Amino acid sequence: MMPFNLMASYNNIDSKIANIYELFYNKVEKKYTNDKWLDFLIELDKAINSIQKNKKLSTSSYEKIFDLEKLNNQKIFELEFKNIQKIWQEKINTNDLFKSFPNKSYNKHILSLENWIWYSYDYKKSYYFNNNDKVSYNDLIKNWINPETDLIIYWENWISFVNEFSKFKIVTDDIIYWLPNKLEVINFLKKSNRHLRKDIDSDLKKIKDISTSINSNQTKHNEIIKNTYAYILENVSYSNNFNLDDYEIYSWVETFNNKNWVCEWYVELFSLMLAFNWIKSEIIKWDVIDANDFPNIGHAWVKIDKYYYDITFDDPIWNTEAKKLEEYEYYKLPKDLFYTNRYDFWNTPDDLKSTSINYRKKLINENLTSLVFKYKDSNYNLLKPIIFKKENSIDTNKIIEVSDILKIYDYYRFEDYKIYFENEIKEVQSLSYTLLEDNSINTLLKERNYDLSKYTILEWINNWKKEYIIINDITYR
Repeated sequence: MMPFNLMASYNNIDSKIANIYELFYNKVEKKYTNDKWLDFLIELDKAINSIQKNKKLSTSSYEKIFDLEKLNNQKIFELEFKNIQKIWQEKINTNDLFKSFPNKSYNKHILSLENWIWYSYDYKKSYYFNNNDKVSYNDLIKNWINPETDLIIYWENWISFVNEFSKFKIVTDDIIYWLPNKLEVINFLKKSNRHLRKDIDSDLKKIKDISTSINSNQTKHNEIIKNTYAYILENVSYSNNFNLDDYEIYSWVETFNNKNWVCEWYVELFSLMLAFNWIKSEIIKWDVIDANDFPNIGHAWVKIDKYYYDITFDDPIWNTEAKKLEEYEYYKLPKDLFYTNRYDFWNTPDDLKSTSINYRKKLINENLTSLVFKYKDSNYNLLKPIIFKKENSIDTNKIIEVSDILKIYDYYRFEDYKIYFENEIKEVQSLSYTLLEDNSINTLLKERNYDLSKYTILEWINNWKKEYIIINDITYR
């Protein structure tokens, strides 16, 4: 690993703060065992984050806290990675024979740092023995394993031997130095470059520059998260026209350049841009039960602190314009509300996978309804359709129809360019309107924040058929 000190290419930090931190760390190292000082630094990291989020700091104070956070990020990463290396090295070296292999990976992530560049190995086939301790030289020969050229890695609960492998560059370390969640960042950059096989440093620097420039005047975490979320919604469009065998969809590099994404790369770009602003996030993947492709294709979203964000759901395929903050439905939600339609990891009940989408939507409605009272004053857009139904005595499991709207709001007859209000008649010069139809009324309600009290609804006869319209704009004679 890189020594923990200031080098020429890593000099964007206050040297006094770095020296103070080094002295502090040396004292901690002497006092605690390896595991405990890692825990101690993680607690320190939480305290630093708390200071940033909850205290009003001057610019100079913020920069000092900021430098301290960066130093602590790197030290936590180094200790975590060192511990992983140590554990896997011990497992591989239980058999003295394995020590003779020059090509070894001492971590389950198959990562190596050489001359400040991160690399990994790619392979298709591997061989392993059921009992590593009893493997002999003859066993290696019998199975065509060459200690001089083959790669040895520890994977899950066994040691694997690989004779066909390739090494590829992931990223230059100085681009991601100091980042929070650095190990996770390296791993998803590795996953992308395994398919793309190109130097991603220049693309990564572009994202780093954009990430910091759109937040150049911000120090508060909430504002940085909001700016980053909005940037992606405004500059990237979701695509459902993709081939799972196309390697480009697995590369955030290509999708960033093309401004066209699937859900996994929305959240990885979001997390990466947050990391460049020193904000930690966690990518979570599994099932959204009201998705049309459930359970065959999973989904991905982001957790930051105790809140959840689903940027893909706020940028659906049919959206031509980016949503505004007040329109977001899946932005900064508490867990119980966010998880009304999804499950983590292996938690999705098997019997749910064979049910109809209508059944699952009904279940989600029930989940949302159960939370209305808890969050009735929180103004979450996700709950507004349920609140609207309850306030207007509509069954929460029922799809809202035009007939429901006509029971709630007054409407007036429109005939021969005249509106017949209760106490007067007005002649219309021009008007723009939206036709009220059962298949679009729910979208219209959402667009108007579930409040039609400021709009005029008219009844007219069109081609011998009674229709209802809502006025968007009107001029009277």
